[in-house]
Amino acid sequence: MSYIVSARKWRPQTFDEVIGQRHVIQTLRNAIKSNRVAHAYLFSGMRGVGKTTTARIIAKGLNCERGPTPDPCNECESCKGIMGGYSVDVMEIDGASNTGVDDVRELRESVRYAPSRGRYKVYIIDEVHMLSKNAFNALLKTLEEPPKHVVFIFATTEPNRIPDTISSRCQCFDLKYISLHNIVEHLLSITKKEGIIIDRDSVELIARSAEGSMRDAQSLLDQVISYSDKEIKMRDVTEILGLVDRDILRLFIDKIMDKDSSWALEIFHDLLIYGNDIKVFCKEILEYLKNLTMVKVVNKASSILKLAPEDIEYLKRQGEKIGYEELQQIFNIVYKVGKEIRQSSNPITVFEMAIIRMTQVKPVKAVDAILYELNQIERKISKPHMNHEAIAIRDRKILHSQPEERDNTPKAPLPITKEERRINDTNDAKRGESMDLWKRIKEEVKGRKGFLVLCLENGEIVNLDEKKIEIGFRDSITRDTVNKKDNLDIIADSVKAVLGGERKIVINLLPSNKRDKDNIKIVEGEKRGTFIKKVDQGHQIDTMIDTMPSQKKADKRADKREIVQDTLKIFGGSIV
Repeated sequence: MSYIVSARKWRPQTFDEVIGQRHVIQTLRNAIKSNRVAHAYLFSGMRGVGKTTTARIIAKGLNCERGPTPDPCNECESCKGIMGGYSVDVMEIDGASNTGVDDVRELRESVRYAPSRGRYKVYIIDEVHMLSKNAFNALLKTLEEPPKHVVFIFATTEPNRIPDTISSRCQCFDLKYISLHNIVEHLLSITKKEGIIIDRDSVELIARSAEGSMRDAQSLLDQVISYSDKEIKMRDVTEILGLVDRDILRLFIDKIMDKDSSWALEIFHDLLIYGNDIKVFCKEILEYLKNLTMVKVVNKASSILKLAPEDIEYLKRQGEKIGYEELQQIFNIVYKVGKEIRQSSNPITVFEMAIIRMTQVKPVKAVDAILYELNQIERKISKPHMNHEAIAIRDRKILHSQPEERDNTPKAPLPITKEERRINDTNDAKRGESMDLWKRIKEEVKGRKGFLVLCLENGEIVNLDEKKIEIGFRDSITRDTVNKKDNLDIIADSVKAVLGGERKIVINLLPSNKRDKDNIKIVEGEKRGTFIKKVDQGHQIDTMIDTMPSQKKADKRADKREIVQDTLKIFGGSIV
């Protein structure tokens, strides 16, 4: 008996043997079982996922001597004829070779005749998107109202090229990529039946190269078996498929992270000497960087990547050497160069320059972190130290004081009264309690979301009661960053953990007199003048502004208010 390739030898013959398409198989089984078979089906999906195989199983189920049945026997003459490709009632047509109107006219003529042996005449048209526009138009009427004994099954890899007038007359099924796990298990089953010795890691490498196509995976397996005979090792797989050894990939990425361009270029040139394809190497780097990013960012990456535990641990250790933003820049460089080398006349030079760019990537910071640092710098430049309630008491004295005769000699500041000292002491005690509570809340937030606590450094508790906690921020950027649902939920959980009860979180902007930009305050006054305290670059300057009008002026108080307003306009401050 002549040799048969794995894709044909191990082709599924029943619905139960079809791999990875449960959503399609379940629907078709129920349709045949309940006698609700449509007159036209359209199967779409990438190569090697089971479109034509599923169509043949439908044909066997409809014409089986024990049927119609969702479980054809594969033993009767009808089933054997369909499996062997010589059944007169099941016609497979290549859409790429029969694209014209004349071909469709012949099909329309043959549709009229009843089946020879089975119950149905089944027309399987592969790559149906290759039919011409006129051929599709000629097929419309027959497809819409075919004889009761006819079933059309179309298969295509490009469903977007099928006219809507055709697809709307069919039941459409999209066959998905076959998962890596399903391909690995099927290949292991084949090698076991064939008596081939191969380890799981080698099979996973073959399955990963197939990119979701079972037929491609089986073809690659045939290549490796032909190269290695009965015992297959990892180096045989990498050599025959042109892949790069895992240890070399690890070393290459390590040198990129270490900014060692000479070592990285040397590794690349060694791969070229051994005949590795640049496109394959670029593709494997992308896959490796993707895995590295997933392990660094995702908590349970092992459930997603399906890698060995030791590989996951190695990626975790390697990921500690580089930040996420820097890793993303390297990924983007490799992704772009992968497109460029397909169009370049000198792909080696293009990839060499990409390696140099990868080793020159600089660490970057997130925009939010930069804004936070700028806010911290701004706070250090100007730090108001005055108690605002005490300042307000003194300002009222200034505004209501009566001017006397003019005296240009600056007066010393008035001493602090007992009432003012009492207010200051009370406010300091409350502020101490608030700061301690705020510190505990920030520690709780830090354990939940590290970056959010950086933003909270720029805020303070404004008000707290049994129902809500109000938090004020000195700038609108930080306020808007914090005032997002996910951040508010984290703060609410942290407040609940610290205070033991649920409270509504209210985020506001601090009053203008508490923000750093208000660096001009009227702090003290005398009958003959007004002291202005100005904070400039962290230094406090006491300036005497003469507000004593000329004795010739009639309304001295009104004149004084005008000078105060002019002072505020010059220095950009406000009366507290």
